[in-house]
Amino acid sequence: MLLNITFNGIKFMLNGQNLSPNGNLRKLISIFLYLTLYVIIDYHIKYSYESGVLFLQNAQKSLSTGTIKRGLLAGIDVTWQLARIVIPIYFVVTFLKHTPVLDIISGLFSPLMRVFGLPGKAAIVLVLGNVVNLYAAIGAMVSLSLTLKEITVLAIMLSFCHSLPVETALAKKIGLSAINVIAVRAGLAILSGIAFNLILG
Repeated sequence: MLLNITFNGIKFMLNGQNLSPNGNLRKLISIFLYLTLYVIIDYHIKYSYESGVLFLQNAQKSLSTGTIKRGLLAGIDVTWQLARIVIPIYFVVTFLKHTPVLDIISGLFSPLMRVFGLPGKAAIVLVLGNVVNLYAAIGAMVSLSLTLKEITVLAIMLSFCHSLPVETALAKKIGLSAINVIAVRAGLAILSGIAFNLILG
């Protein structure tokens, strides 16, 4: 059924359209994203169903107050790990907005960020995401006044390249070249930023 819905959606997007360089790049990308979404949803439905069946079969055996307590404590711990990074970054960047520092950073990086359709201040998000981690980038992103397009471009770029010190160290441990890893990840981030800036207009 989901597959039929997906193909009907594709037929609807292509209905009465002739392929042309200008109008159809976005349409083809939409189809690709549509199919990707279908695969993800279909996988998660099947996985969730199988996991749900296994959970119900083992619920009576494994579910106890001890399990609930451990789960609650783990959830609190994860929330604390995120909050202690996101909240301080949010306040620091918000403070910088009321000082000349943010304007100076924005002016310095504005020519470079323009390639990705981003304001100069978005450089803070990229630097924090690559040097610290994604949660620091999220804290900075929330505190800045960014449009939906700018947030999307930043998110896509950071999905390719983030937490470089930690992840490069891990890559070296398994025998990969640190320079090659950084070059590939940074290259993909740059290309995706330019591409999605053009696609999203």
